[in-house]
Amino acid sequence: MTIASGLAGVPFLAFMLFSTITRSVRFIVLEGTLVYFFGAQAKALLDKYLEIVLISFLILVVLGVLAVIYL
Repeated sequence: MTIASGLAGVPFLAFMLFSTITRSVRFIVLEGTLVYFFGAQAKALLDKYLEIVLISFLILVVLGVLAVIYL
């Protein structure tokens, strides 16, 4: 989205504002929903494994892009 915003000519301040709002809402909604439905156990799991899951997802995305380019 960052590259697409740059190519579309979105002003930097508007990009930063909307990026901050949408990322904040996404994490608040995701964690809030999980903690609401699953309680403190979900919070403990998020604190423990969120970084590992995000890094794993990033690796999968990079591998997927490389597979599309080279296969």
